[in-house]
Amino acid sequence: SVGWAELVGEVKFQFFHVPELGEHMRDWAVWRAQVWAAAVITAAEKVVGREDEVRRGLVLAVTRYFHPAGQWKRLASPELEAAVLDALSGELSERPPPATLDPPVVSAVLSLISPTGFHVYEGIARAAPGGLVPLLTGDVIADAVTVAMQGFPPFPTIVL
Repeated sequence: SVGWAELVGEVKFQFFHVPELGEHMRDWAVWRAQVWAAAVITAAEKVVGREDEVRRGLVLAVTRYFHPAGQWKRLASPELEAAVLDALSGELSERPPPATLDPPVVSAVLSLISPTGFHVYEGIARAAPGGLVPLLTGDVIADAVTVAMQGFPPFPTIVL
């Protein structure tokens, strides 16, 4: 008769053995997350280095998440992760599963977008007040006018 220890070992081998990677699925998952992280950072480097719709889409998505500037938000956010992955989807050979991008990867993407436009601290970040130009429409002229208008004091309340 087969003992429990042998059965447990056999079940572990069947469920957690990955050919060429070893017996532990956790090792494989960590390795795969590192591969996805490197792919996302590489894609962000390519996108940030050019002036096109993909770059504007990435900046716009991140800007929307961190709006208004100065408000601290979590880097491990499904909304931020989805925004980054959606913007980079054309550059990635496959889309990483949800909750794959850890805060250091998201922080690296933020520093690529704007080295001084974000304050990052222990898993949270904020758009630096005045450090990141808010791209509200993606149209350079409209955005410049919007930023200029934000420098003026607000209009007084109209009382009728």
